[in-house]
Amino acid sequence: MNEHDRVIAVMRRQRPDRMPWVARLELWYNARLATDTMPQRFRGMSLWDIDRALGIGIRTLADVVRLEPDGFETIVTRRGDEIITEYVTPIGTARTVQVYNELMRTSGVTSPYLVEHMIEEVKDYDLAEYVLEHTRPVASYEPFERIARQVRGNGFVLGGRIECPYQHWLVRLAGYEAGFAHLVEHTERVERFLRFLTDWTRQICRLMLDSPAEMILSGDNFDGTITHPRLFRKYCVPFFREFTADLHGRGKWLASHIDGEPLPLLGAFPESGIDVAECFTPSPMTRATLAQAQAAWGDRVIIWGGIPSAVLCPSTSDEVFERFLEELFGQAVPAGNIILGVGDNVVGDALLERVERITALVRG
Repeated sequence: MNEHDRVIAVMRRQRPDRMPWVARLELWYNARLATDTMPQRFRGMSLWDIDRALGIGIRTLADVVRLEPDGFETIVTRRGDEIITEYVTPIGTARTVQVYNELMRTSGVTSPYLVEHMIEEVKDYDLAEYVLEHTRPVASYEPFERIARQVRGNGFVLGGRIECPYQHWLVRLAGYEAGFAHLVEHTERVERFLRFLTDWTRQICRLMLDSPAEMILSGDNFDGTITHPRLFRKYCVPFFREFTADLHGRGKWLASHIDGEPLPLLGAFPESGIDVAECFTPSPMTRATLAQAQAAWGDRVIIWGGIPSAVLCPSTSDEVFERFLEELFGQAVPAGNIILGVGDNVVGDALLERVERITALVRG
């Protein structure tokens, strides 16, 4: 079996010849390039070649939908570390401000950090609706097919460009501070916007049903201390149950990126119909242990992750690392229903000999 086959076997509740070990090395790789500290044995090698050399299955994402704006102008301006994007519409101008600085670059981070959201005040909901209404989702399957051919059986390609509408609003469009204030003080306006956003997202969902992707990744970035189980059940579960029912009817699965604190959501998460808790990060980086998640979810939710990135770093002693592995492979891994990975990423100062140690244990 190859890594793709092993992932499929786990998703079908079958036992692969060995546990899939599919992780993200992008942060480590980008940081080494940015600081010119790539180990000699890996110089000149691509990210995926290094994955293969370390015995890690490639985990990558390819969009199956692209977004085409029509009816507004987008102006991008750079000012120092800031990236200012203006959406000029007939009813006004919306804008976002992102930051990308040298520390982020040398840490391997490639995505700017959003510091000013499109929705800052209640009046901005009209502008956001206009921008979305005039942004058309279009099927774009060729990039996924090309990447899948390149990965072959060495890993797994997730189909991307979707988020739960509630998380899209809270994380991307309004931000936590304004979002929660609006939800309390202007509940009707927020809920009307969420209904609009759900209808718009359904267009993406329909395109994903016909895509070549076997598993869709919803980039939700769930954290149970922010998205409380009550909010998750009210605003997220109905959307997910509808989408997963459609996906399952096509023989596809849905993974949700749950890279924050998972403990409060352990009880609510299976109610959504989501198949995979992707990027699951356990203790000591969160309050949830892998064993707790497996006990709560059984075979209803597959865990993709289970290794906190911190245990791969020099700040964790060799003794603590070995104790973690003893517990991981002695209790959690034999329970099954896991695609082993690192939450969220193998970071820039990770010790690759520890990555190779995990590979050796996986291979037995």
